[in-house]
Amino acid sequence: MFTTDGAVNTVVASEDGTQTIGITQSNLAGVYVDNNLGSIDLTDVSTITTTIGRLNTAMEDLATLRAQNGSEQVRLGFALDALTVNRNSIEAANSRILDVDLATESAKQAKSSIMNQTGLAMLSQANQSSRVILRLLE
Repeated sequence: MFTTDGAVNTVVASEDGTQTIGITQSNLAGVYVDNNLGSIDLTDVSTITTTIGRLNTAMEDLATLRAQNGSEQVRLGFALDALTVNRNSIEAANSRILDVDLATESAKQAKSSIMNQTGLAMLSQANQSSRVILRLLE
């Protein structure tokens, strides 16, 4: 799930939605440097120094933005790994639950079959006993 709240993008990082990661939108306008270097007077040291300072500032800003982007990529990668582990754990738990249900039903079916066979054996014994008594009485 991805929502936008002003300058912060929120990415849900857990299955229940309680953990989120906020990603800020960077303003690249401050990094822009006028690339019209043809108008720089290379004989004037102050103009060259000013231009070099602007270029250094722009490179530092760009490096900062790249570092922020890298850290947010790592955070999203970690969230993805955590969600993958959670999904695998839930699938394994569901499989174990289904296995237990199958074992329980198999045990109930075996018990029912044994009870039926026992009942039939007792009925057969009872029928044979009455026949033996009738033969003795003849």
